[in-house]
Amino acid sequence: MVESEDEAIAALPEVLSYDRRAIRARFQERFTAARMAREYVGLYRKCLKMPANRSEERDFRQSRTEIINGQDLGDTRKAGPSRVNGG
Repeated sequence: MVESEDEAIAALPEVLSYDRRAIRARFQERFTAARMAREYVGLYRKCLKMPANRSEERDFRQSRTEIINGQDLGDTRKAGPSRVNGG
């Protein structure tokens, strides 16, 4: 991120050196409908395992909270740092 037009101009050489394929792959991992659908399927699967009794309800609520907060997303969050060039 830059704070001014001058900083943006100064950042151009670095930005132009980014690997476009890596950027596209990172985009596919983070922002596509397919990724979002995978996360929803995981959430729905967990919801279908709702507790049968009160003692399990607490565990279920904790799992649901973790999913909603992005703490239990399985393989969809293995992408690593958000920078695509140099990590």
